[in-house]
Amino acid sequence: MKNQPPPLVAPNGGLDALVQTLLVAVVYVLAARIWPVDEHVVFLSVFFALVALALRSPQNWVRPRLLNLVPLAAMIAIFVILIASPLWAPEGPRSLSYAGFSFLHFLIGAAVAVAIPFARIFAGVLSGAVLVGLHSLYVSVTDPSRGVVGGAYLGEFTNKSELSHLLGLGFVLVFAFLSRRWWVNGLVVLAGLLLGIYVVSLGYLTTAVSIAAALWVYVGIFVVRAAADTRKRSVSFVFGALTAALAVFAWTFRAPLQVFAGKTPDFSGRTWHWSYFWGEALERPWLGLGWGWTIEGWSTEEIIPVQEFFPAHNGYIEIAYLLGIPAMVLLVIAVSFSAFLAFAGSVSRNQVPWIASALPAFVTYLAVHDLASTSFTRTIGFFVLGVSVVLVANFSQKDFSVAGKSRTVVPGKLVPSGAHVDPVLRPGSGATTPLTAS
Repeated sequence: MKNQPPPLVAPNGGLDALVQTLLVAVVYVLAARIWPVDEHVVFLSVFFALVALALRSPQNWVRPRLLNLVPLAAMIAIFVILIASPLWAPEGPRSLSYAGFSFLHFLIGAAVAVAIPFARIFAGVLSGAVLVGLHSLYVSVTDPSRGVVGGAYLGEFTNKSELSHLLGLGFVLVFAFLSRRWWVNGLVVLAGLLLGIYVVSLGYLTTAVSIAAALWVYVGIFVVRAAADTRKRSVSFVFGALTAALAVFAWTFRAPLQVFAGKTPDFSGRTWHWSYFWGEALERPWLGLGWGWTIEGWSTEEIIPVQEFFPAHNGYIEIAYLLGIPAMVLLVIAVSFSAFLAFAGSVSRNQVPWIASALPAFVTYLAVHDLASTSFTRTIGFFVLGVSVVLVANFSQKDFSVAGKSRTVVPGKLVPSGAHVDPVLRPGSGATTPLTAS
């Protein structure tokens, strides 16, 4: 029997669903590093627990289409370079420790994608973002001297960028969970209000633009899903062309658009950082400086070890600076292919549920956010990249099939109310068991 990945919508719920969702939420909070948990043993324990969970469900291991493996293969190539980078880094042992810690978070994300059903993964990420927001609000209200910085409620965080990124990542998932169940919508709307208002209060433009890009992806998926099957390809092409035109417009008129948003036309000083670190990357174009190192100050340019602070304000340039330009190209391939394949796999209204739209929106948010900020080189970045590329490897529109009774999928529901979902009905199954009424 062909191996099968986790179902998009799991057939069973209850305590099992709650535990798995909370597990992902806890991992998300740990990867966000609200508290400086540096001990490898903590994350090794999480990783082996997830591996044990995955091994209990061997049907979750798949043989995906070759094209769907491209993002995962690109990330594996990046990690080969990363793990080897201590050989040329200023201090090998320290760099190896940092590289191993980062790689571990990628493996944790990959294990989550294999061990836990699709919807529960994103429910866990959304729950984790809510927990981050509630904790930050609690710290800011109870201890303003520590949690309030420049009028912003940052909690344990030291800048708006980190907190806003984590909250925005949860906010974009809200729209994938809208369904016909009133209690689900109630919880989702409450979470969306908390995260949305919090993000607006922080006023971080990069997060706002990233959210807008993710919402645009939802619009595209909705429009293509609504089109007739014979027109889906042409509608997708028009949407892609329109997206490209909007991107060109935004870049061409970036200066007046930033001034309109109340920012400076140089991306709040980021262009200087991009130019400087790109120049540094060109000094070591093939292998980079080595993982876990950066400059201490612009005047001395002393190289110092770092685990989390990366000052380029661009995740792609950061990778080029640390691991070389080929690694940056691999990252672009991984992210762009993930977004494209996830979008293509989500547009068949009659074959996949609306919750599938979470993946392309999620990846798009990550891709756009790191154009003007840095998360890919942080532990949270490696965790969400691990989740994303493995989900893409397991996910393909062509792998969804239903034998027997046809049905119409509505947002948030795999089958009509009252229908029974056979456990084999999942991506990659080539299901041979028809849906049956309860």
